[in-house]
Amino acid sequence: MKRHPGLIPFSWEHHHGLVFARRLKNGAENGMNTEVLNKYLTRFWDNSLATHFELEESFLLSQVSGQSIPFRDQLIQEHRQLDRLAAIARMAGLDSEGLTGFSGLLTRHIRFEESHLFPWVEKTTGNDRLMDIGAYLSAFRKLTGPGWPEGSRKG
Repeated sequence: MKRHPGLIPFSWEHHHGLVFARRLKNGAENGMNTEVLNKYLTRFWDNSLATHFELEESFLLSQVSGQSIPFRDQLIQEHRQLDRLAAIARMAGLDSEGLTGFSGLLTRHIRFEESHLFPWVEKTTGNDRLMDIGAYLSAFRKLTGPGWPEGSRKG
């Protein structure tokens, strides 16, 4: 799916999220040690998902503020569900079913953002604002840690 260059940083992180979700699901379905999988989930949460969700909520939604955001409630609700599951993984651990559930919810959530939220943002947000979003995200990731490879996708 062709994405506006300003949103590619989010889409690139979504790609990594889908790869993570697939690996987590495969591990849980193939009987991998749940303690190891919970550590994997927690590490990915701490190093990627928590910041990604925060950027979507605090930054992206603020950039389209002043508009009625039709998918805002679903975005935040699903972020909270995933956050609760990540907290359980950290504190008590999720069983194989819980790990598979986390994987499925994350996958559905990413697909929702890519197929509904981002097309709406692209349609209702001006090009200059979208480019500013992309510039901010790129600068933020350069300051905070590993991001996406420069020039890895063309918009």
